[in-house]
Amino acid sequence: MIRKFEGFMKFRSLVAAALLAVGLGQAAGAATVQTISFKLDRLSVYCMGGCNQYPSSQTHEFAGLRQGGSRLGQLYIDEAADGSTVELALSYGEDFSNTLFRHVLKRMDDGKYLFDSVSMVVPSWSISTVKWDGYSGSWRYYPDTYSVEQDTTISFDLAPVPLPTTAALLPLGIGALAVMRKRRRNAA
Repeated sequence: MIRKFEGFMKFRSLVAAALLAVGLGQAAGAATVQTISFKLDRLSVYCMGGCNQYPSSQTHEFAGLRQGGSRLGQLYIDEAADGSTVELALSYGEDFSNTLFRHVLKRMDDGKYLFDSVSMVVPSWSISTVKWDGYSGSWRYYPDTYSVEQDTTISFDLAPVPLPTTAALLPLGIGALAVMRKRRRNAA
Protein backbone atom coordinates (compact mmCIF):
# COMPACT_ATOMS: atom_id res chain seq x y z
CA MET A 1 0.00 0.00 0.00
CA ILE A 2 2.80 2.44 0.90
CA ARG A 3 4.65 1.63 -2.34
CA LYS A 4 1.51 2.35 -4.39
CA PHE A 5 1.13 5.69 -2.58
CA GLU A 6 4.80 6.59 -3.25
CA GLY A 7 4.36 5.66 -6.93
CA PHE A 8 1.22 7.80 -7.14
CA MET A 9 3.06 10.76 -5.58
CA LYS A 10 5.95 10.41 -8.08
CA PHE A 11 3.46 10.33 -10.96
CA ARG A 12 1.60 13.33 -9.55
CA SER A 13 4.86 15.29 -9.22
CA LEU A 14 5.78 14.40 -12.78
CA VAL A 15 2.40 15.63 -14.10
CA ALA A 16 2.73 18.87 -12.09
CA ALA A 17 6.23 19.48 -13.48
CA ALA A 18 4.99 18.86 -17.04
CA LEU A 19 2.11 21.30 -16.60
CA LEU A 20 4.49 23.90 -15.19
CA ALA A 21 6.85 23.49 -18.17
CA VAL A 22 3.97 23.88 -20.64
CA GLY A 23 2.73 26.99 -18.80
CA LEU A 24 6.19 28.58 -18.85
CA GLY A 25 6.55 27.78 -22.54
CA GLN A 26 3.27 29.51 -23.35
CA ALA A 27 4.21 32.53 -21.23
CA ALA A 28 7.46 32.84 -23.17
CA GLY A 29 5.44 33.46 -26.34
CA ALA A 30 3.54 36.38 -24.80
CA ALA A 31 4.11 40.00 -25.75
CA THR A 32 7.09 41.75 -24.18
CA VAL A 33 7.84 45.36 -23.35
CA GLN A 34 11.50 46.41 -23.38
CA THR A 35 12.94 49.72 -22.21
CA ILE A 36 15.27 50.87 -24.97
CA SER A 37 17.13 53.90 -26.21
CA PHE A 38 16.07 55.23 -29.61
CA LYS A 39 17.92 57.73 -31.77
CA LEU A 40 16.84 60.40 -34.24
CA ASP A 41 19.08 59.53 -37.20
CA ARG A 42 17.72 61.94 -39.76
CA LEU A 43 15.52 65.01 -39.78
CA SER A 44 15.15 67.06 -42.92
CA VAL A 45 12.55 69.79 -43.15
CA TYR A 46 11.14 71.75 -46.04
CA CYS A 47 8.93 74.77 -45.33
CA MET A 48 6.84 76.56 -47.93
CA GLY A 49 7.75 80.24 -47.67
CA GLY A 50 10.81 79.57 -45.44
CA CYS A 51 11.12 77.93 -42.04
CA ASN A 52 11.72 81.13 -40.04
CA GLN A 53 7.98 81.57 -39.56
CA TYR A 54 7.61 78.21 -37.75
CA PRO A 55 8.69 77.28 -34.19
CA SER A 56 11.93 75.27 -33.88
CA SER A 57 9.95 72.36 -32.37
CA GLN A 58 8.41 71.97 -35.82
CA THR A 59 11.54 72.53 -37.91
CA HIS A 60 14.53 71.36 -35.81
CA GLU A 61 13.07 68.71 -33.48
CA PHE A 62 10.99 65.57 -33.58
CA ALA A 63 9.52 64.05 -30.40
CA GLY A 64 11.68 66.49 -28.42
CA LEU A 65 14.87 65.28 -30.12
CA ARG A 66 17.34 67.05 -32.34
CA GLN A 67 19.13 65.11 -35.08
CA GLY A 68 21.61 62.65 -33.54
CA GLY A 69 19.92 62.84 -30.12
CA SER A 70 18.57 59.84 -28.24
CA ARG A 71 16.11 59.19 -25.43
CA LEU A 72 14.57 56.35 -23.48
CA GLY A 73 11.50 54.64 -24.81
CA GLN A 74 9.53 51.45 -24.48
CA LEU A 75 9.27 48.98 -27.32
CA TYR A 76 6.21 46.70 -27.28
CA ILE A 77 6.81 43.46 -29.22
CA ASP A 78 4.13 40.86 -29.92
CA GLU A 79 5.05 38.18 -32.46
CA ALA A 80 2.34 35.95 -33.89
CA ALA A 81 2.61 32.27 -32.96
CA ASP A 82 3.31 31.30 -36.58
CA GLY A 83 5.90 34.09 -37.01
CA SER A 84 4.08 35.65 -39.97
CA THR A 85 3.56 39.02 -38.30
CA VAL A 86 4.85 41.06 -35.37
CA GLU A 87 3.18 44.03 -33.71
CA LEU A 88 5.58 46.79 -32.69
CA ALA A 89 4.87 49.98 -30.79
CA LEU A 90 7.40 52.61 -29.68
CA SER A 91 6.44 54.91 -26.80
CA TYR A 92 8.31 57.67 -24.96
CA GLY A 93 7.77 60.38 -22.34
CA GLU A 94 7.72 60.56 -18.54
CA ASP A 95 5.33 57.61 -18.24
CA PHE A 96 5.78 56.30 -21.81
CA SER A 97 2.29 57.52 -22.71
CA ASN A 98 3.33 59.18 -26.02
CA THR A 99 3.27 56.66 -28.85
CA LEU A 100 5.40 57.31 -31.95
CA PHE A 101 3.99 54.34 -33.86
CA ARG A 102 2.03 51.12 -33.42
CA HIS A 103 1.96 48.86 -36.47
CA VAL A 104 1.63 45.22 -37.44
CA LEU A 105 4.58 44.23 -39.62
CA LYS A 106 4.52 41.34 -42.12
CA ARG A 107 7.36 38.85 -42.45
CA MET A 108 9.19 39.16 -45.76
CA ASP A 109 11.00 36.43 -47.71
CA ASP A 110 14.37 37.45 -46.17
CA GLY A 111 12.99 36.82 -42.65
CA LYS A 112 12.79 40.51 -41.73
CA TYR A 113 9.56 42.34 -40.96
CA LEU A 114 8.15 45.36 -42.80
CA PHE A 115 5.26 47.79 -42.50
CA ASP A 116 4.82 50.37 -45.25
CA SER A 117 1.82 52.65 -45.67
CA VAL A 118 0.70 55.90 -47.19
CA SER A 119 -2.27 57.67 -45.67
CA MET A 120 -4.02 60.60 -47.25
CA VAL A 121 -6.27 63.08 -45.52
CA VAL A 122 -6.74 66.04 -47.86
CA PRO A 123 -4.91 68.42 -47.97
CA SER A 124 -2.09 66.43 -46.30
CA TRP A 125 -0.62 62.93 -46.49
CA SER A 126 2.01 60.86 -44.67
CA ILE A 127 4.27 57.87 -45.20
CA SER A 128 5.14 55.49 -42.36
CA THR A 129 7.66 52.66 -42.81
CA VAL A 130 8.86 50.32 -40.05
CA LYS A 131 11.62 47.74 -40.55
CA TRP A 132 12.50 45.11 -37.92
CA ASP A 133 14.88 42.14 -37.90
CA GLY A 134 14.14 40.86 -34.39
CA TYR A 135 16.94 42.83 -32.71
CA SER A 136 17.03 46.26 -34.34
CA GLY A 137 14.79 48.39 -36.46
CA SER A 138 13.97 51.76 -37.90
CA TRP A 139 10.93 53.94 -38.44
CA ARG A 140 10.69 56.46 -41.25
CA TYR A 141 7.95 59.02 -40.97
CA TYR A 142 7.28 61.56 -43.68
CA PRO A 143 4.25 63.77 -43.01
CA ASP A 144 3.34 66.50 -45.46
CA THR A 145 1.06 69.02 -43.77
CA TYR A 146 1.08 71.25 -46.86
CA SER A 147 3.13 74.03 -45.25
CA VAL A 148 5.86 71.93 -43.55
CA GLU A 149 7.33 68.62 -44.68
CA GLN A 150 9.44 66.57 -42.22
CA ASP A 151 11.35 63.50 -43.33
CA THR A 152 12.31 61.67 -40.13
CA THR A 153 14.16 58.41 -39.46
CA ILE A 154 14.41 56.91 -35.97
CA SER A 155 16.47 53.79 -35.17
CA PHE A 156 16.12 51.48 -32.19
CA ASP A 157 17.94 48.39 -30.89
CA LEU A 158 17.25 45.80 -28.23
CA ALA A 159 19.98 45.44 -25.65
CA PRO A 160 21.48 41.95 -25.54
CA VAL A 161 19.62 39.74 -23.07
CA PRO A 162 21.93 38.74 -20.21
CA LEU A 163 22.15 35.05 -19.48
CA PRO A 164 20.47 34.26 -16.14
CA THR A 165 22.82 33.11 -13.39
CA THR A 166 21.03 29.80 -13.04
CA ALA A 167 21.55 28.95 -16.70
CA ALA A 168 25.22 29.94 -16.47
CA LEU A 169 25.72 27.67 -13.43
CA LEU A 170 23.86 24.70 -14.94
CA PRO A 171 26.96 23.14 -16.60
CA LEU A 172 28.87 23.49 -13.31
CA GLY A 173 26.12 21.62 -11.44
CA ILE A 174 25.96 18.84 -14.04
CA GLY A 175 29.75 18.52 -13.88
CA ALA A 176 29.60 18.21 -10.07
CA LEU A 177 27.00 15.44 -10.36
CA ALA A 178 29.22 13.59 -12.85
CA VAL A 179 32.20 13.80 -10.46
CA MET A 180 30.09 12.49 -7.56
CA ARG A 181 28.82 9.60 -9.71
CA LYS A 182 32.35 8.69 -10.74
CA ARG A 183 33.55 8.69 -7.10
CA ARG A 184 30.69 6.39 -6.08
CA ARG A 185 31.53 3.98 -8.89
CA ASN A 186 35.19 3.94 -7.89
CA ALA A 187 34.29 3.37 -4.23
CA ALA A 188 32.07 0.40 -5.10
